[in-house]
Amino acid sequence: MPITCKVPLVLASLFLQAAPTAFQFAKEQRVYVIAVDATSRDLSATRADLGLERAAKDYFKKANIFRVAKTLRDSDFVFFVMLDAASVNYDEVALAVLPADYERAGSNLDTLRNSALWQGDSHFKPGRNAALVGATMGVSAIFHRPSVIKDLVKQFHEDVIGKQSSPFGKKP
Repeated sequence: MPITCKVPLVLASLFLQAAPTAFQFAKEQRVYVIAVDATSRDLSATRADLGLERAAKDYFKKANIFRVAKTLRDSDFVFFVMLDAASVNYDEVALAVLPADYERAGSNLDTLRNSALWQGDSHFKPGRNAALVGATMGVSAIFHRPSVIKDLVKQFHEDVIGKQSSPFGKKP
């Protein structure tokens, strides 16, 4: 009678059981939104951008797919938005990461990007109508800082739940 070794099979089954399951975005998950202004890749030198954060939260609430979490601890994932405050084009980067990965990354943008479940970036494109907008808005246009946060939240929804299911762009 041949002797069989069951140890490799037992170890293999333990390894497969211990392997983490891949995160899947799903409706009703809780998102914690963080937005910052940065002038460098060092996230310890950022400033909170509460206006941008509020806008992102409003778009998530309007979409009514994910629930906005009040604390990091209560979230399923983090939607992190960084605005390059020194950029002429108002470049914005958005990342979706797990809360543990956000905490682990600390002030290291590369670590945060490497652990991202989703990434998007965009920048404001003034285009040929910039002079008209400035003339129409008057002096307040000088102090107005445009944002592409709506486009990034829309892109996120379309990428993770599909264009057909996305609430953005649907006509009532």
